[in-house]
Amino acid sequence: MLRPSLFVLSFLPLVLACSCDPSSSEGAGSSGTETSSAVTLGGSVEGLAGEGLVLELNEGEQRLSVPVGATDFVFQEPLRPGSTFAVSVYQAPEAPSQTCVVAGAQGQIGSEDVDDLRVLCETNAYAVGGTLEGLIDGSTLTLRLNDAHELDLTRNGDFTFPVELSDQASFEVEVFAEPTDPPQRCLVLDGSGVVDGAPVLATQVTCQRRCSDTLACDDETYCDAPCDADGVCEPRPTDCGEAEQPVCGCDGEAYSNVCEAQAAGFSTSEDETCLLEGCRMNSDCDELANEYCERSSGDCGGVGECVVRPEVCMHIYDPVCGCDGHTYSNRCVAASNGVSVRYAGACLSAM
Repeated sequence: MLRPSLFVLSFLPLVLACSCDPSSSEGAGSSGTETSSAVTLGGSVEGLAGEGLVLELNEGEQRLSVPVGATDFVFQEPLRPGSTFAVSVYQAPEAPSQTCVVAGAQGQIGSEDVDDLRVLCETNAYAVGGTLEGLIDGSTLTLRLNDAHELDLTRNGDFTFPVELSDQASFEVEVFAEPTDPPQRCLVLDGSGVVDGAPVLATQVTCQRRCSDTLACDDETYCDAPCDADGVCEPRPTDCGEAEQPVCGCDGEAYSNVCEAQAAGFSTSEDETCLLEGCRMNSDCDELANEYCERSSGDCGGVGECVVRPEVCMHIYDPVCGCDGHTYSNRCVAASNGVSVRYAGACLSAM
């Protein structure tokens, strides 16, 4: 009877020795491992002058706005050791427009803070140019950009200066040397302003041939200038209408209006002596005496002579085209209506 009792007593210490709290067992196991701490990710910023720079971590996991003038950055949420990172530029800065790159952009987080990333920004530069028209073949025009960069042009069309300007920089395009053989005057339109995030290619340069009393224009142009002064050759107008506003041309002749003088190849003069002789319109004559201003055939815009309108005309059909654009059965009928003759025959079309 004593043996079973001894067996139970001898086994009991073993059971007691193995009895333990499960929670204390888990705690013991964790006490052997050190808890890892999260670390920060950041670096330096160089050359940032624009607004709106946004950095991105791991394709949208975090985004960070970097203010103008910042020299460093740190992402707000820390990272766990062992995790990987990839930093990129999500939004480039503007005003001025800049291009930024991240040096050391990818890697793996260790046990210490990462602060050696570098964001490098440079201001973008853009071309300055435009379009040239009117330059005579064989001539050379020299333009200048910002009083420093010259460009020789020998043909019409698009042009671009060989240098680029930084965004938000001021620019001014001007004529440095005009063509001389033959002489031309060249004007610049939309040639100044501020570079604003794109190439500046809207400048327009137009050249026209110079003229004077000794340097005539060709048969299709007239010298647009005060009499006895230098000017430029402009195209002669082709449709002047019938407006009666008499002027004197620089050739000393009278014309019915400015357009008629230009169509004849002349600018107008402030000297109105040419208007004192003869007549230009019917109102210059004595209408009470039934007079009208008769001009030479075909010279509807020239100086005429006040004559009495015929009261009786023969019924002969010999059509003429009047200076008013209407067809009359003969010259006498046109004269009786106070109209000079433009040419013989019916009017070909409405004048």
